[in-house]
Amino acid sequence: MKVVPASKKIILKIVSTIVLGTVGFLGYNALIDKSTKKTPNKNDKLTTKENPLKSFVINNDRDTTLVFDSGSLIEIKKGTFLDEKKNSVHGPITLKYREFHKVSETILAGIPMDFDSAGTKYHFESAGMFEIEAEAEKTSLLINGDSPIQVKLASSDSRKTKFNQYYLKDNAGKWISKGKDIPTQIKPPIDLANGKSKEIDKIIPKILNPKRAQFDIEIPKGSFPELQEYKNLQFEVSPRNINFDSTKTNEDWYDVDITKTKYKNEYKFAFIGLNKRYEVLAYPVLDSINYEQTLEKFNEIHNKYNSKKMEIINRNFKIIKQLALYQQSTERSRNFFAGYRSFTSDSFTNFGLQDTGEEVVYRTFQVKNFGFYNSDSPNNLPYDLIVKANFVDNQGTSILPQKIFLIEKGKNKIFTYYSGDNLGFNPLENNILIIINKKHIYTVGSTAFKKINLKTKEFTFTAFSKLKKSYSTKDIDEYLN
Repeated sequence: MKVVPASKKIILKIVSTIVLGTVGFLGYNALIDKSTKKTPNKNDKLTTKENPLKSFVINNDRDTTLVFDSGSLIEIKKGTFLDEKKNSVHGPITLKYREFHKVSETILAGIPMDFDSAGTKYHFESAGMFEIEAEAEKTSLLINGDSPIQVKLASSDSRKTKFNQYYLKDNAGKWISKGKDIPTQIKPPIDLANGKSKEIDKIIPKILNPKRAQFDIEIPKGSFPELQEYKNLQFEVSPRNINFDSTKTNEDWYDVDITKTKYKNEYKFAFIGLNKRYEVLAYPVLDSINYEQTLEKFNEIHNKYNSKKMEIINRNFKIIKQLALYQQSTERSRNFFAGYRSFTSDSFTNFGLQDTGEEVVYRTFQVKNFGFYNSDSPNNLPYDLIVKANFVDNQGTSILPQKIFLIEKGKNKIFTYYSGDNLGFNPLENNILIIINKKHIYTVGSTAFKKINLKTKEFTFTAFSKLKKSYSTKDIDEYLN
């Protein structure tokens, strides 16, 4: 199999498609989306006590790793926090952090989920979001740009090419694109219940079978450590790959996605080209020449690797224990540190990792400024059917919503409308509306959308109120699940 970079022809074709797509939506956005002129209003926000920023007291004079129930990690190097004169800050620092993984969490927090690009407004589908702040007594803090905070955000979405990273200074501002977001899938090397190391799987290649097809491919650095140290490694097509097409080996491919299957030593290779994809099941093999010598060399390196890894784990474990002792030394930290879970606790039990050994999907952010960060995919508003939407409550009284959130059931995306906007939606989806009016929630279920005639240009929705002084995610989730 040959994997080659995309040609200029391919790149130009992709770019032209994107440009044409944007032009196609210009008229539609002018018709449906007046919200580009709207700015978030603090009075729109719901009152909630849920998902506040949690505080953790840390020491800027040492490296710190924080572990969360969600599976996320925050790694902070010594000297990361600076004062206004860019001098390192000494003494305790309070880090504040929270995550958003559900539509209901985002709506409650009042975080804008639309993004302007070249005059066109897009609406976000999220793979995870977080807010991070920090403070020290009588000192305004900065982050050392040469030593950014690394946030490894656990995500439930493993798609690789769909999402970008964005930054928002505060939830009344505008999102700034920070580039592509490529997730990594890592099997945790630590049994977090007892702090023991889980060694990497030891792969022993078979001797090449000349009667079967083989192919060469370079394993990306940093992935599949069980294969990294083998030289002259080949992959032999598995007997389970019944319909293997040998002619595909002569084609050019510009990317390949490699995943481990549940079968011992077997990997799935997904070769990707322009508008084409071909999958092969294969296992590693070595030529019989120098087989024993190669295997002996690998065993030596493998043992050194695990020994070094255990040394790093023990060092990190020691840092965490020292940090825990530091937290207990002040009354302030005992008050703030309720959300912290150390390596000696069952930190990942709720995330389903301790017992199953599942891989964590991490989306890694280099944090150089305080604020909101998210992994999102921009979407155009749905345009299959567009109506002028009016709203009344269940008593027939007219409602003028401040915000309208269109949710397609089962998807982690939010389409935002404002009073006066024409409402676009896909009639094939299970659509739900969450309406914010005078700090109260009103809802419209999917059955209402089924009553709309496809030729109708105007429709009055009956919205059911849920009037409370303070809302929780359960108040929204019960309509979305």
